[in-house]
Amino acid sequence: AFAGARAQNQEQVKPELVTAFAVTEQGDTLCSYVAEKTDSASFARLQNLVNTATKSQTGREVLKSISEQGTLLTIGDAGMNTIGYFMPGENMIRLNDGFNDATLQSCLVHEGKHSVQNFSLGRALDATNSFYTNTLISRVMEADAVATQTKFSYEMAQRGDSAAWKSLQEEHKGITDTFEACAKK
Repeated sequence: AFAGARAQNQEQVKPELVTAFAVTEQGDTLCSYVAEKTDSASFARLQNLVNTATKSQTGREVLKSISEQGTLLTIGDAGMNTIGYFMPGENMIRLNDGFNDATLQSCLVHEGKHSVQNFSLGRALDATNSFYTNTLISRVMEADAVATQTKFSYEMAQRGDSAAWKSLQEEHKGITDTFEACAKK
């Protein structure tokens, strides 16, 4: 109760929501997106992550989709050991500013894929489904998001930017080794 009373006395500062633009290497605008602007350094970092994602076909596809869906992008504290997450109820992707850009880069695409899935399902994953159905759908959705993240990171490495691929290899070596072997075939 005391913590609640103290929180009521503190002013809640709402971050500014802005329309930003994903810009390709050639300087062309790929799409617009909604971003939370808490401070200029964090906002610049988020813009860099988005713009770097335009270097990959997979990244461009995901960015266009989240743009069309009005998904909010934000960067800041996302919790201990959480790289990022998608919140369906708020239609928001939050990236944890405590991780390096390479890790956040592939996480942006991964969570972006969850946003795409959410809209494709018409937000059908809810408490009215059975435990089995929710578990099955969640596993399929996670596998799809990891596949998209892997494809994105591999495309970036093929373009000479292997940072996201190396970061993904550290966490999912079995997946990246299998993907790379299949790509070589």
